[in-house]
Amino acid sequence: ENYEKMTQRVQNIADSINLLSINASVEAARAGEAGKGFAVVAGSIRDLSDTSLASVKEAEMNADKVAAAIEHINTTVEQFLAETSHLIKVVDAAGNSVRSAADKTDSIIASVNEVNAMAERVYVMLEQTENVLQT
Repeated sequence: ENYEKMTQRVQNIADSINLLSINASVEAARAGEAGKGFAVVAGSIRDLSDTSLASVKEAEMNADKVAAAIEHINTTVEQFLAETSHLIKVVDAAGNSVRSAADKTDSIIASVNEVNAMAERVYVMLEQTENVLQT
């Protein structure tokens, strides 16, 4: 916005310079032969005005390019944020799956340990039964 305000002020100055050059040209023409030198100055002032106006137009085009680049950057950042958010969700889901698998593995290990303990008790009971039967 500040850039646009600045170019508008330069535009206004260029317009004022142009009006001054027109007035100077008119006065030079009224002065006739004595105003020829003044006419050259008025032409130079008009050239300055034209150069200023061209600079303003170029600055406005650059401002449009900068605005388009900023818009592109904003869009890219928004896409990056969306992709990052999606990636975070995927990583969280994977982490939850790993935790769930670890919990299930712990449960399986506990069950296997229980079965081993039961098998050992059965083995001890079988040994005791065999000892009783042998006596």
